[in-house]
Amino acid sequence: MTSLLVHKPLRYPAAWWKSAVIADVPGLLGVDELNWLSAQSLEFAKAGCDALIVRPAKLNLDEQGQVLADLIKHYRRAGTKVIVRLCGGLSEIDLDPHGTFYDEECDQATTLKRAEQVFSMGAAGLDLGLLPPSHVLDEHNQHHPWQPAEDSDSEESGTSDEGAPQLSPRELQCGRDDPFALLVRKLHKVAYNHSPGAIISAFAVDSNEPTFDRHLEYCLYHHLRDDTLLESPWEAQALRDRIGLALTRRDRLGHVAAWRASSSFTELTYASDPTAWFAQNAPVRRRALTLLSLSLPGAVYIRASRLLKLPWLEGLRTYAIMSEEDRRFARNATTRASLLRKSRSLGVGSLAWVSGLDWAGPEVFVQAGANTLTVLNTSDHPIEVPDSYLPLMTSREINPTEDDDSHLLNPDECGWYAFPEAKPVQAKYSDEELRKIFRL
Repeated sequence: MTSLLVHKPLRYPAAWWKSAVIADVPGLLGVDELNWLSAQSLEFAKAGCDALIVRPAKLNLDEQGQVLADLIKHYRRAGTKVIVRLCGGLSEIDLDPHGTFYDEECDQATTLKRAEQVFSMGAAGLDLGLLPPSHVLDEHNQHHPWQPAEDSDSEESGTSDEGAPQLSPRELQCGRDDPFALLVRKLHKVAYNHSPGAIISAFAVDSNEPTFDRHLEYCLYHHLRDDTLLESPWEAQALRDRIGLALTRRDRLGHVAAWRASSSFTELTYASDPTAWFAQNAPVRRRALTLLSLSLPGAVYIRASRLLKLPWLEGLRTYAIMSEEDRRFARNATTRASLLRKSRSLGVGSLAWVSGLDWAGPEVFVQAGANTLTVLNTSDHPIEVPDSYLPLMTSREINPTEDDDSHLLNPDECGWYAFPEAKPVQAKYSDEELRKIFRL
């Protein structure tokens, strides 16, 4: 057996966002949706979610802001943080044209104002949603409303710079070259002034590598999600390569990885792709891939619609409908995995690829991290993990016992196992004998 270290433990793991499990609520939300979510605060807390993302695109914050403030207060009492999504990308990409207030975020001043409002309400973070590809961003930077005026600075947005990090000459040059990057930096300053410790996050499609690296390096997101796992082939080596690349990109900059294992829109839109993991046996593979993502270092984003039935999504063709049984299993599995993830420090621990096992061939993905072995069976035949590894949970058995088949992983299943404890052995020599030996 050999192991290859691909990620070291975090040196400063205390910040909540470095290993958070975050429920991402889809849809454009108004008063009714936010009130419904407020009543579900304990449900998301029980599921092991550290934070919730909401997008109040139908809410007039000037007149109806108390609705959002009440939601943040309810979740804070339940021990869960709230991240608010604004439009960071382009409206034609990321917005429903039927929203009431969706277009208020298409200019820099209003985006900064709404950010200031949500942070003043106690939001723990700001999410910019889907970021535009590089060529689209370059085109729109020439005439888009977020282009800053020549004499614009933070005073125009009502944001004080007192005590906040100042922009370096390189950052100012970046802003002149890329006004969107400058907008993100101003949002960082708003967060610093109004809610110290709050995070800025976003989602960027990874198909264009220069675009992704540009967002990662110049915008300093706390979380920058990508499509590493969303469209991956169901192959051990492909998954290993993608995860390794995602960690390498972030580790060199000191960033935290942010994983997203499943997307209804992706799975429904690209279901004809024969290489994607969801092309076959999607329900079983989805459970396994979610469990794999929860074993990885960094933060994990989970679709809230997979944990609770969201009324406003019923009937929409862009969201996969789950049965109540599948949803209950996903909720219970997330609860169990979140508890294990925290107790075993999986989110902030090391990660290594394991190979050369006589019971796991090349089509079986095996990784080790934080004294936990994660096994994903992408082969077409069952495998059996040795009895010396204690089963913690699998994508089939949430709470394994000594009597079940948790050591058996069928095709498309994933499992977590504890390493065997080291047993003390009888010393060959007594203390007195060792003293005599070393005197000689």
